[in-house]
Amino acid sequence: MTRHAVLFLTLALLCGCSSGPMLYAAGNSGQAAGYSELRIEAGRYRVTFQGAPGATAEQVADYALLRAAELVVRDGYDWFRIAERGDVSDGEGPGAFPPASGSHRIVRTRLRISTTLEVVFGRGMLPATGDAYPARAVIRTLGKGRGRV
Repeated sequence: MTRHAVLFLTLALLCGCSSGPMLYAAGNSGQAAGYSELRIEAGRYRVTFQGAPGATAEQVADYALLRAAELVVRDGYDWFRIAERGDVSDGEGPGAFPPASGSHRIVRTRLRISTTLEVVFGRGMLPATGDAYPARAVIRTLGKGRGRV
């Protein structure tokens, strides 16, 4: 009976760790979770958000959009259009549980997800293309009260 209790508590702790909120911040290095950007030319950036282990694809994509919108406003533009998009999931595969000796149960784990967007900024009227976003509206929606705009 105690073996089942230990297994249950371990699973509960693991679930709690993987479902916690992901922080929105600049990444410290190429492997750290967070955003980074590269200015390609005036009004054109490559924005990447690297998710922490356990982050969902939706969280990572939203945070990449949020960072793009922040850059648009910072640089004095109104909207942005996604010129290119790439999603990467690395480290997905089987893992043994529990990690001790004895009988193991195989589970699927996804370690990291990242989204890279190449975005083009614009001023004035929002184009009618499907991948154009008003920057301030994106910040209000995805920033969830962060008070940036």
